[in-house]
Amino acid sequence: MLKTISYMMALVCFILLASGAQAGKGSVNISVSPVPPALSTSIQFSEPSGNHILDAEETGKLVLKVKNSGQGDAFECVARISAAKSIRGLSFEREISLGTIPAGQTVVREIAVKANEEIPTDNAAFTIAVKEANGFDPPPVKVAFRTKALTEPKLIVADTGIHDASGNSRIEPMEMVELTVRVQNVGQGDARDVAADV
Repeated sequence: MLKTISYMMALVCFILLASGAQAGKGSVNISVSPVPPALSTSIQFSEPSGNHILDAEETGKLVLKVKNSGQGDAFECVARISAAKSIRGLSFEREISLGTIPAGQTVVREIAVKANEEIPTDNAAFTIAVKEANGFDPPPVKVAFRTKALTEPKLIVADTGIHDASGNSRIEPMEMVELTVRVQNVGQGDARDVAADV
């Protein structure tokens, strides 16, 4: 009887050891979810005059393209815009929301860059960094362009003419005349809202 119990216990121990050895064999498949995105960015500057210079009282734009060439979506993407130095009279948005960028798609955003009448002639440089919620950030991109100060106008009276009834080109008592004044802008900038006091 005692031999039988010992035999049964030895058999149970053998089965447990064998099953433990079996549990250590084989392979485990671990899948990463979600699949990561692969973001890349490009930036271009454009302005109305086409001379690649942001003139005073002109509004240009930074055209930002963010492409997701990966197999997973990019979540809660944000573009952060910073200038290399502060330039008086230059204004732009510091942060643009891009939202979710699905796999295989491209998002395009236009960022307005405004120059008021106080802007100096200078060099402007920007860095655009795109941030993704899970840390799959693309490398920052840079863009640079020149700004140009307001060019002042210079108005002069270039010529005058008098048309009168007597035909002597003189303003005489009790005479109605028509005065013609030619005003010329010999400066480099446009003259706007010009008024004359007679």
